[in-house]
Amino acid sequence: MIKLKTLYAHPLQAIGFLLLALTFLHFIGLKIEPVSFTARAYIGEFEFLTGVWCWTLASLLIISATRPSFIEKFGSLDQYYRLHKITGYCCAALTFIHIFSKEIGIAVLPALLSFEPAQPKIKGTGITSLLRPFAIDSSLIVAVIALILIAATLCLFIRYRFWLKMHRLFPLCYIILAVHVFVLMKANQWVTPLGIFTALLTIISIFYCFKSLLGFTGKSHCFNSCLTEKSLSDKYLKLTFTKSPSAPKVTAGNFIFIRKQGENPHPYTVAVADDTTITVIIRNKGYFAEQLKKLNIKDKVLLEGPYGSFFLEPPWHQSSLWIGQGVGMTALFSAVSKLVNSKIGGSLHILILTRDADHDNLVAELKQNIDKTAAKSKITLKIHDSLNGRISQQEIDSLMRQRYSSVYFCGDAKVRDLFFKSYVRQGGIKQNFYSEHCLWR
Repeated sequence: MIKLKTLYAHPLQAIGFLLLALTFLHFIGLKIEPVSFTARAYIGEFEFLTGVWCWTLASLLIISATRPSFIEKFGSLDQYYRLHKITGYCCAALTFIHIFSKEIGIAVLPALLSFEPAQPKIKGTGITSLLRPFAIDSSLIVAVIALILIAATLCLFIRYRFWLKMHRLFPLCYIILAVHVFVLMKANQWVTPLGIFTALLTIISIFYCFKSLLGFTGKSHCFNSCLTEKSLSDKYLKLTFTKSPSAPKVTAGNFIFIRKQGENPHPYTVAVADDTTITVIIRNKGYFAEQLKKLNIKDKVLLEGPYGSFFLEPPWHQSSLWIGQGVGMTALFSAVSKLVNSKIGGSLHILILTRDADHDNLVAELKQNIDKTAAKSKITLKIHDSLNGRISQQEIDSLMRQRYSSVYFCGDAKVRDLFFKSYVRQGGIKQNFYSEHCLWR
């Protein structure tokens, strides 16, 4: 049995498995409702299958974008968003195939099979015939808009808040394209397993479209909090919120969305948490940081979460490497605090990648926390100051030659990939390299 968490870790394989399953359903449908052995019929079925491929991926994108409560039962939301992003790219590629499916079928199928002559086509009547021109023309326009929105994800110069607002057009595009689906699908296709699946998935997805358009995205995970502490330095902004003990349990390494009134919700990694408080530490840079600095003590703030599954575990018996880059080092705070009264059987190496380390108050705070631990003799702290240049591949490879049993990374995705590839090259097990999936676009 294929586990969903495994599929999250291998998004292309997961999408490929889904497309194969849809193709299998289509072949079952052809057994139930055979089509005539003509080029027109087979090209029509090819159009139908490629359309269902696109539509299924688009439906999953719509559902997952609303952050429904059931998604994290199968795996963490940050991992699911990685799957979500790659699904969007695959959906765009398949959309091109579907748009030109008729031309592809005309060019390929007659060369492979000797078809019977087709009967004259009978012009349809009724409401579907009247809506057919609208379904065809509008779908092309909306498909182009959707492809532009997906392409915008790759344009990193577009600010996150604008990109997020642009994404709100997707539910509207989906509803318009639903007309295309219901008008252009043939009556005999609706009664096949693939047709029934498409109908049910479309109805469910339209429900989530309206949920998104009405502003209910993530509302099932929301809880109230109050800002009780705010501190600001040149590099970081630290916010501490209190919550009711009955609110969802939040653990350091989770991430939460801070939903400031009038602004898009934005995700942040939790640095420290207990039954009643949540602390986040973010870079004092950018639009969202400026908006959060406007919060005052005792302000009521709506939080959403917790999401994610990035938890650092002390090396009780083996050697581990913890890497924190910039503000990503905050994920280490809670983990180090676990070692205050604990002994570890293995060794722990901590690598901090930061800029101007001598004036970084987070580095100083982390050093103080390590000095308080009972196992500080087994903890090695190394600071790499980017003022002296970025860490080189040679330095990374040299570090990974120590064959750590596990590696935890929190920071930039590009830097993470350098460490991950080096860890695997040196014989490390892929599953023992842990990191949060922090790319939201």
